[in-house]
Amino acid sequence: GSCFTAEGLEPLQRSIREGYEPLLLFPGEGAVPLDAAAGWPQPRASSKQSSATRRSRERRRKLLVLIDGTWSQARAMMRHSPSLAAACTLVMFERPAQPIIAAVRREPERHCISTLEA
Repeated sequence: GSCFTAEGLEPLQRSIREGYEPLLLFPGEGAVPLDAAAGWPQPRASSKQSSATRRSRERRRKLLVLIDGTWSQARAMMRHSPSLAAACTLVMFERPAQPIIAAVRREPERHCISTLEA
């Protein structure tokens, strides 16, 4: 389906209770770079987060949540499942992900990209 019910989100809620910080890979408004959200070393310090916030994020285990589907399916899932987005930090790749994706998937045309690549 295209909607995550409360029952469907139970595994995510359980992970949160166990101390995981869910990061939902979905580019768009409000999404932050994955590297920064994960607490990975940054080439330059982010002025958007205080050092205390960064240290807190670095201590929590991360759970990367991926929506698998076409772009229209992924947008529908996000639109019909506001509790999914509310439970997670929206993240996006800051750098091109092509080297990672190329080993797994080949697109039929050069301009085609998956939700994971975007």
